[in-house]
Formats: sequence, C-alpha cells, structure tokens
Amino acid sequence: LLQEHITIVHFLTMLVGAGGNAGNQSCVRVIRGLAVGNLSDSNIVAYLFHELKMAIMLSFILAISGAIRAAVFLVPLGEMIAITS
Repeated sequence: LLQEHITIVHFLTMLVGAGGNAGNQSCVRVIRGLAVGNLSDSNIVAYLFHELKMAIMLSFILAISGAIRAAVFLVPLGEMIAITS
C-alpha cells in the first residue's frame, strides 16, 4: 500500500505524533485530576465532555493543517482525504 501511495509516508509522523500526544494529554489530565482531587464521581461526566470537546477541536485543527500541507505538496485528492480524515 505504501509503495503505491508514497505521499502518505510524508504524513505518517504527523498522524502518529498527533495520536500519541492526544492520548498522553488525556491520561495526564485524568491522573492529575485524580491526584489533586479535581476529578470525582460528581463531575466525571463534565470532565469527559470537556475532553471530548478538546478532541474534536484538535481533530479539526489537524485536518485543516493536514489538508493545507497536502495541497501545498500537490497530493492527489483521494490521498488527501485519506490523510486528513
């Protein structure tokens, strides 16, 4: 697959790095919330909703920046959609 679509290789670091950073951010926030007492049974839904909003905002930012980068490098439309979705 990568041999047929070599342009995807240029975006792998962005994709893998974003996934790792997003997962680490959520873990750190939950662990910190548990440690300092900010996270409890009464506010867990609000806490998770906040994390969901952050995940959606980050995904939009990454999709837009990935699309701009793909457009600059003249990536074919099909591959651009695969990279940014």
